[in-house]
Amino acid sequence: MYVFLNVLLFLSAENLVFQVVINDSVAIIDSPRFQHRGVLLDSSRHFLPVPLIKKNLDVMAYNKLNVFHWHIVDDQSFPFESRTFPNLSRQGAFSSDHVYTPEDVTSIIEHARLLGIRVIPEIDTPGHTYSWGKSMPELITVCWANGKPYQAIYGQHGEMEILNPIEPRVHSTMDALLREVKSIFPSNYIHLVTPGTIVQIWKAGQGYNVILSSPWYINYINYGHYRTNTTIVNLEFFKYCEVEPLRDFSGSDDAKIRILGGEACLWGEFVDGTNLLARLWPKTAAVAERLWSAASVNNSEDAQFRLDVHRCRLLRRGIPAQPILNGYCGNYELSMPNSMINDPAFNYDISPATDLTTTTIKSNPATSYLFDATSSMITSIFASLLLLINITLVTISFKY
Repeated sequence: MYVFLNVLLFLSAENLVFQVVINDSVAIIDSPRFQHRGVLLDSSRHFLPVPLIKKNLDVMAYNKLNVFHWHIVDDQSFPFESRTFPNLSRQGAFSSDHVYTPEDVTSIIEHARLLGIRVIPEIDTPGHTYSWGKSMPELITVCWANGKPYQAIYGQHGEMEILNPIEPRVHSTMDALLREVKSIFPSNYIHLVTPGTIVQIWKAGQGYNVILSSPWYINYINYGHYRTNTTIVNLEFFKYCEVEPLRDFSGSDDAKIRILGGEACLWGEFVDGTNLLARLWPKTAAVAERLWSAASVNNSEDAQFRLDVHRCRLLRRGIPAQPILNGYCGNYELSMPNSMINDPAFNYDISPATDLTTTTIKSNPATSYLFDATSSMITSIFASLLLLINITLVTISFKY
């Protein structure tokens, strides 16, 4: 029979009476084109609640994305609670409620790990450090205007926004803070921003690995456009879907493999917990397809209908994904106003524990993505496979 494995996401744990009985092996052959498939979230310009971040990690797993790029600190606020420098968040966060404790960060990292997602922190420095200056003004460059210090206007002259490179305390503070960040985040990477500086041309010549993000700024808002007299198309979707990471690339084959993948970026000037999921999805699914599928899968005319179906799928899972085509998805839209982030129906938590020591569901190209080898739990296989899979020898029993 045909089994849509995602059906398990719609069932509560109590409704699972027996177990999934696998009578024969099933080979799932599926592997990504690019290894780095990420989403950047900005939690400095607007604080993003921990449950919302975890919810978005779930949706990332549905779409086979495997990197959460966390832009956690910027000018507007310093929500990362540092135990080494506690005043950074005490004075730099919006309020005492708008902080991420080490325990919060650890729980997000663990939630991501069980979904096969790596978390990379981003600390904006040496620019965009206005929030640092609220507790450590001695670290910030004194900017002049009209012949006087401290007269520059924030946002126009960079007043209180740039770390002072000749101040010794800057180096010792950065060293201690980054050591603390590294002790919490298990990733081998920490992103330190150099705002406005284009260094990729130098990095490419030195053989550095790179990722693509500039064509996928999801926070930009666009609108439909009449392609014909009767058809409205979503230019925003087509723009993201038609990006080809290696188009017009004239480098060597060795240089091509240094393009590790890409990211959809959602900057937070006008995004908070009320609209993040709708702004991000399903547009980011178009980015996910470009990074997973072969280069030949590039027909955006076909993709728009598949993405529209996927949008309906997300609605059924309680994700308020915005529409990309005219039409409707049953009556799911009618119930979405009640599906807020704290609603139990919205915050489902299904993690069926199953002994995988004898499992025969295998995917050599993506084993670590589908399973958590450490705890031997099925974690994201049901959330990850977005296709109907022909399984003839599987018995599943449920209580209705």
